[in-house]
Amino acid sequence: MVLKIPDDNPLRQCFARMSENERHMLVRSFEVAYYIAKKGRPYSDFPELIELEKMHGVKFLSSYGHRNACKEFIHFISVTIFNENVKNKLLRANFVSVLCDGSTDSSIVEKELIYVIFVDPDTFVPTCSFFSLKEPISQDAAGIKQAIEDSFREKGLSDILTKMVFLSSDGAATNSGMVSGLIALFKRYMPWVAFVWCFSHRLELALKDALSSEFQLVEESLRHLFYMYKNSSKKVRELKVLYQALQNVYEFVNNQIRPAKSGGTRWIDHKLQACSQIVDKLGVYVQHIENIIADTSKKASDRDALTGKVRKLKCASLVLRSALFIDLLDAARKFSVISQKAEVNILLMIDTLDDTLLHYQMLLMKLKKDPSFVFELPTLKSVLSRMKGDTYQGVKLTNLEQAKESISRNVYKMVEEILVCLQERYGVLTADTEEEKTEMEELVTKEVKDGDSLLHDVCKVLRTSAWLHTSDEPLTCDQLCLKFSTQISSLKRVYERFKPLLSNDINLLQLETQYLSLMKYVLECMGNAVSNVMDPITMWQTLKKIKGESFPEIFLVIEICLCSPFSNATLERFFSHMGVMKTDWRNRLNEQSLEDNLRIHVAGPDLTKFSETYVAKAVKAWYNDRPRRVHQKKRKKYKQRATSKKPNADLGLDLADICHSGGEDSSSSDCESESGSSETD
Repeated sequence: MVLKIPDDNPLRQCFARMSENERHMLVRSFEVAYYIAKKGRPYSDFPELIELEKMHGVKFLSSYGHRNACKEFIHFISVTIFNENVKNKLLRANFVSVLCDGSTDSSIVEKELIYVIFVDPDTFVPTCSFFSLKEPISQDAAGIKQAIEDSFREKGLSDILTKMVFLSSDGAATNSGMVSGLIALFKRYMPWVAFVWCFSHRLELALKDALSSEFQLVEESLRHLFYMYKNSSKKVRELKVLYQALQNVYEFVNNQIRPAKSGGTRWIDHKLQACSQIVDKLGVYVQHIENIIADTSKKASDRDALTGKVRKLKCASLVLRSALFIDLLDAARKFSVISQKAEVNILLMIDTLDDTLLHYQMLLMKLKKDPSFVFELPTLKSVLSRMKGDTYQGVKLTNLEQAKESISRNVYKMVEEILVCLQERYGVLTADTEEEKTEMEELVTKEVKDGDSLLHDVCKVLRTSAWLHTSDEPLTCDQLCLKFSTQISSLKRVYERFKPLLSNDINLLQLETQYLSLMKYVLECMGNAVSNVMDPITMWQTLKKIKGESFPEIFLVIEICLCSPFSNATLERFFSHMGVMKTDWRNRLNEQSLEDNLRIHVAGPDLTKFSETYVAKAVKAWYNDRPRRVHQKKRKKYKQRATSKKPNADLGLDLADICHSGGEDSSSSDCESESGSSETD
């Protein structure tokens, strides 16, 4: 047990003397340590950077120039950033949402990553922040739950966890299981918590279900092409030379030469990149492979295998279907990009989802009316326009007419499958009426039904752009209640869901009255133009400044709604940073050091802002943690003491002979050795 020295203790006051010059030198050391963590450099770089700065005339404290000091500085910098940006705001926030995901680091240790979403009490802006990185005791739901609870307890925020309103993760049974999953364990003592399945994961799974069978026709050729050039620098070099020679002959869209990988965890991006490459560089790949086949120095078996592969590349269905997939996946790609933004805006996400579904619905209607409309899609049309007969980029394609006929015949079914799969994953979120919502709830899976139904109501409550009034005459409260009955019903369901979290003094009538009063204020004082143009999230921030003190109860409900999560893309990016930070060469980083370095690397500001805002607070936190000897000089290096010869050498004994001798002789030799050693000392 370590006893804390009182502040008025003479010994502590002796250690506490630090001049302004010493303080400045400490600030410089902290800035170097911050640079080390921000750039993901090892601690061993710290002493070298200190020595480099000394060569430039910068002065540092001699007793804090080692790697252990760097590790300690980084820890206090991380704590300061967390306290300023997360902890102090969470203590004043009323509600929080938890996002979690797991991954394995380079030392084959499971790590549970925890992010939190809360509404900034100063600006009323929903914020997503890195909270903790924890190693669970087990990889099941109980172990993950324990890791989350331990993280909040270690940060001194156990009470905040009891205010959780949403839990977001991927759709694995460990997280979404309604009987023994993570959400089920939390619901046992927090029944109001809703589970939200990451939108990005759902999109990938929906499109994979819809198109995987159709994509198999081109998957094999794309995969073989990728692995042919993956580990062969010679082939890539030859391909580059051929590409440069053909640049003046054919029009290429990009400068990427290598074929892209068609398989991976991010299904949409991998497929789009692979298809784009085959459409853009088909002529280069075919001509290069034919050059290899013409080389008689190659084995006959290898040339025969390449002949079969190039025959598939020349099939017209490969390039036409690749172009078709680019057109079909483009709308989904835009939706995926929005879902990967760090901005917490559930309304923007739902609007993009509506646009995506509308795009596929319109495309389905046009294809139903005229199947040949498929050849008017941008990429497919561009490929056909660059063909000269049945030749594309110098490659004579086979079975062109059959490929076009197959696409015309199957494209309607493909788009229909995309729509069905998307509606099965997101249908409740896009329902316009209560009847549609009820109908969609029967189609979606039970894991997303509860959370999506709640998010549907949340969006109805938050959407101020729906507060439009065409008449010039102001509406009474009764007329407003009748006109916007859908929003009022959604507000009622949100209130009933989170009633245990709200104060007993808050009732539904009070909330409805305040909500209608805000609506009336916007229509009368701001007008339709403002409510229609201004982003709803910005509108609620403005209303909070104006009416926050008058209507505090309704803004508590709005705060719950603003905490709505929709994607774990931020967590996936964090794991990429973790892979860069904890490599095979740094796999001994412990849990606390890894979290400290990643917090600075991912969430830390630039060096200029750090110097202006955080460095003084970090130095103060480090200095006040325990007595420091900042004025202590560097220890003097003493001359090494001369040592005598080894006892065994004096005795002239061979260690091998001693080991092989047994019984009394062996024991006597040991005794002689010990006595000889003591005499020598």
